[in-house]
Amino acid sequence: MSHGVALDHVTMRFGAGPAAVDDVDLGIEAGSFFSILGPSGCGKTTLLRMIGGFLEPSQGRIVIGGQDMAGKRPEQRPTAMIFQNLALFPLMTVAENIGFGLEVRGIKAADRRKRVARLLDVIALPGIADKKVTDLSGGQRQRVAIARALAVEPQVLLLDEPLSALDLKLRQHMRAELRSLQKRTGVTFIYITHDQGEALAMSDKVAVMSAGRVQQVAAPAELYDRPRTAFVAGFVGEANRIPGRIMTCDAGDATVETGFGPLAGLAPVPLPAGTRASLFVRPERMRLTAAEGLGAIGAIPVLVEDLRFEGPFLHLVTRPIEAGAAAGAGTTSEIVAQLVNDGNLPPLARGVRVGLAFGPADAVVLADE
Repeated sequence: MSHGVALDHVTMRFGAGPAAVDDVDLGIEAGSFFSILGPSGCGKTTLLRMIGGFLEPSQGRIVIGGQDMAGKRPEQRPTAMIFQNLALFPLMTVAENIGFGLEVRGIKAADRRKRVARLLDVIALPGIADKKVTDLSGGQRQRVAIARALAVEPQVLLLDEPLSALDLKLRQHMRAELRSLQKRTGVTFIYITHDQGEALAMSDKVAVMSAGRVQQVAAPAELYDRPRTAFVAGFVGEANRIPGRIMTCDAGDATVETGFGPLAGLAPVPLPAGTRASLFVRPERMRLTAAEGLGAIGAIPVLVEDLRFEGPFLHLVTRPIEAGAAAGAGTTSEIVAQLVNDGNLPPLARGVRVGLAFGPADAVVLADE
């Protein structure tokens, strides 16, 4: 864990307004792929630039490999950074780009050539050393930028949304490439993105940020299945939100009074009775019930508004009907279900009245923000 990164209550302020990064306290394990996920303006790039030494925290400490980075400039830190625009030198060859940092550090030409050749093998682009970077595809330039960063043998590689300029197919390909490259090199990757698909697909752990604060840090599956705040539940993946008030909350099991009657779910945080809260249910956890079973507890009567056939799945967009008017209970205007096309689905069409239901283990109950 000597190459790990620790952020010790780090805060960054620009002027008198709210902090851009507010009291972030987390540890990043050495040799892991760690993503920081959040919407634009949440502070994730500011946090990355503080780790890289381009900004000095207003408060707190940044420790890399057990060493406090206070006062250390970017070139004095065991980090390398890949920016969104890659910042490759267009008039240089691939070899000159990759070897630039080595030349600055006084590495001899023969040693530079050996390391460049080895890195071209690592990024699976042998034989292009003499090409100009302007002759490369977007994916190839991406890999050359990574090789240039790895050439100086950093302990930590910082990546600021490096795939944002690529088309969808190439982004998906490069996700797998980056993940594979990180595993082969063993370098700690800290990856900034607003794309939840990237974060969930590549990362060992993900930190979700909002308004300068870290909302939750967890492995991708835990983050998706067991969010701990309403922001995380709504931001990571698609989720149906059914508002209401807490009736009971005991040992992690909660019952919420909603416009559809009492609904049950799991509450990761204890909530007192009367608290405004919502049940969050993923579309793939919704199940179809027959219209004649709509009187059952937990079944929500809906009208089908739209159907999208996606091969193995049927994406169902519905409008709830007959919602109750219990005091303090809320309703929702739309519920989405993703149904498996297993050959057993009943005939469905716009305007058909059906029911949607879920089990208590499929819903997460969280306080409204």
